[in-house]
Amino acid sequence: MALMIAAAFLGIHRGAGSALVNSTIGEFIEPEKRAASLALVGAVMHGGSGVVAVIAGWVAAGNDGANWPIAHYIGFISIITLTIFAFIMPKKPDQKALPDNALQPEVSENKETLSTIDVIKKGVREIPHKVFLMMLLHLVFVVCIISFNLYSSIYIISEHQLGTSVEAGLVSSTLTIFTLLSGLTYSYWGRLFRKWIVPVGYILSALGLIIKLVFTTHIAGIWVAAAFVGIGWNLANPYISSQVMSLSPQKFIPVAISVHLGFQNLGMFLAPYVLRLGGGIFGGGISGSLMVAAVSIPVLTVLAYFLFTKEKHTENRKSA
Repeated sequence: MALMIAAAFLGIHRGAGSALVNSTIGEFIEPEKRAASLALVGAVMHGGSGVVAVIAGWVAAGNDGANWPIAHYIGFISIITLTIFAFIMPKKPDQKALPDNALQPEVSENKETLSTIDVIKKGVREIPHKVFLMMLLHLVFVVCIISFNLYSSIYIISEHQLGTSVEAGLVSSTLTIFTLLSGLTYSYWGRLFRKWIVPVGYILSALGLIIKLVFTTHIAGIWVAAAFVGIGWNLANPYISSQVMSLSPQKFIPVAISVHLGFQNLGMFLAPYVLRLGGGIFGGGISGSLMVAAVSIPVLTVLAYFLFTKEKHTENRKSA
């Protein structure tokens, strides 16, 4: 019960922090640079998580493993983040850095002061239907892609005897490394694939799951699969987040991106139940769950093709 309560508070912290970082990018970064900025932030977050995980493991392993409670104090590093946002970040975006803001007229005649709840309600109503479709599509993708990490340890150690917890940890590290690399090089991939980047990211993720299902005789196959999944995720996710920002009214970007992240977290929560239920179609078990995810992503890719490539997007076409 203590772990469940701690996890709940940790989830609130993570959700609020992600919304804050992403909405800040929406306010301070030009529309055409948002996807690359989001990818870079995601890469840095993955890299930071990997470094902190190693440090925490090293601390926890001290004194024959008796120091594991001390490792929790590393979480206080988040105070640095709070300090940066409270005292170092500028309070208002530079209007010169946001050419699309020039299209947003000031509503000087409206002197009404709305409560936070009213702003959220109004913001949700102002989010275009197409943006909600993007969120729903990505929610299903999150359910599918989370299957890679959800069952990796059992899949490697018990189901196919490909290694120990060490090899399972290396697979997780491989996923982190390639997510980091794809984020650092996102500007190149964005110029190469342009509006096709979401379908490409989805297909690469599907290939990763298929490789994991097929190459089950050596751990190297799982490493290759992790590379495909990591790259695929960090190609598709930043572009979708940037489109959520660009297609929503400028003043309601924080609301839109918060709803988007809420959909992502809902997908993570639903994943074990949906995958277990759907996996029964393919015989059940871990392989059945991975199979239903691998089969579903190509369908999502077709939907992403029509949603992201068939119409030219107009940045912030709705006024605030």
